[in-house]
Amino acid sequence: EYMGTPLSALPMSKKAAEPAPVAKAAAMAAAAAAPMKERDRWVTVWPSFINAKKTADEGRRISKEDAVDNPTCEEIAQICNFLQLPAEIESEKSYPRDFLLKGRVRVMLFYGDGRPVNAEMVSRKVLHKKLAELIKKLASRAGGAGGAGGESTNNKKKGKKGRR
Repeated sequence: EYMGTPLSALPMSKKAAEPAPVAKAAAMAAAAAAPMKERDRWVTVWPSFINAKKTADEGRRISKEDAVDNPTCEEIAQICNFLQLPAEIESEKSYPRDFLLKGRVRVMLFYGDGRPVNAEMVSRKVLHKKLAELIKKLASRAGGAGGAGGESTNNKKKGKKGRR
């Protein structure tokens, strides 16, 4: 639940602290019309930044407890849309620390004058933590979050079975 709203289905509207629809539309229109020079100032979010399976040396930027297992660019963009942050997936880009991982998300955190687009997102660190927190609550993750994905739960010991 985020601000009293369940995250079972996105996109959703937040009733508390929701900016006026005109302000949201203006932010999205500004993002769509932003020239490339301005988009270069958008924050880059690589999935490795919030991946609990990565080490800090491999690029994780938040604590393991806050991070989420194997986030995707689509999930990051979906949460940015929910937080009313203009975002753009660049699927052809490779993460420099692991060039086999493709895809990143560019997020507009601040307007050109320095004001935050979303008053809650005042820094990259806050954005990373909020992304991981909300990705954990996504409906698409609810089914696979508890299981081990096909692994058997048989914990019997194997071995000599008492014979020597």
